[in-house]
Amino acid sequence: HYALTLDQTLRFGYNLSRFTADNLGVGGYDLPDRAYGNENSQHNVRVQHYGPIGRRAFSRSRVQLFLMDSDTRATTNTPTLRVNDAFTSGGAQLSGGEHARRVNLGSDLDYVRGRHSIRSGLALDTAFVHSDSAANYLGTYTFDSLDAFNAGQPTNYTKRVGDPRLSYRV
Repeated sequence: HYALTLDQTLRFGYNLSRFTADNLGVGGYDLPDRAYGNENSQHNVRVQHYGPIGRRAFSRSRVQLFLMDSDTRATTNTPTLRVNDAFTSGGAQLSGGEHARRVNLGSDLDYVRGRHSIRSGLALDTAFVHSDSAANYLGTYTFDSLDAFNAGQPTNYTKRVGDPRLSYRV
């Protein structure tokens, strides 16, 4: 908090949230080579001005900036082998993440007259989001049984193709 004048205050704020998770995707039929990790962070910067305007009005204006990033990474990058009712091995085939930048501008004006008050305001938001998340980019072989796996005869093969990048503004 910073006092600009006796009645007007300028306020600054910053918040950081960050977490990581490793060894996800392992357990049940999924073998240890299926593990992947995830890292997320979010920064929030805020500047706010507030104070009275005359005897009956109060103003509050703010600018906020949000920076959000998430990143996923596989422990190994190999095709997936899924044997029904037996095991799943191979890489998790996950990479990339999402990255967002958002700006919020706002201003409120409160007017008080006796027991009554009126609030009016304006809010503007803009955001830019970019995603490069990719999954199953090396393919997954599915086998109906352990015998089909030993014989090298998959019943199904899937693979996600194309450019995983996506960007948009709102």
